[in-house]
Amino acid sequence: MTTRKENKTINKKRCRNYLYLLMMIGAWIITQTTNAQTGSVNIKQAIDIALGNNYGLWADSLNMTVTKFQNKQLSGSYLPQASFNSKINYNMAIPS
Repeated sequence: MTTRKENKTINKKRCRNYLYLLMMIGAWIITQTTNAQTGSVNIKQAIDIALGNNYGLWADSLNMTVTKFQNKQLSGSYLPQASFNSKINYNMAIPS
C-alpha cells in the first residue's frame, strides 16, 4: 500500500511529465508553422494566389457560364421549329 505522501509525489511527477509533454508538442507545432512560411512571393504571384483562392470570383464566373447557356437555350426558342407527324389506318372491314 502506498501512503498519501507517496501518492502526492507520484501525482506531482505525472503532472510534471504531462506539462513537459505539452511543452514539447507546443514547440513542435510552432516549428512546423514557421517552416511553412519560409518562401518569398513577389507581388504578381501574390495577386495570382489571391485571385485563385477568391471563391466569390470563382462563383461569379460559374454564374456567368450558367447564364450564357440559359441565354442560348432561350434564343433557341425564337428560332423556327418544324415537326412532322404521320399516321396510317388500315381497316380490313372496308373492302378496297
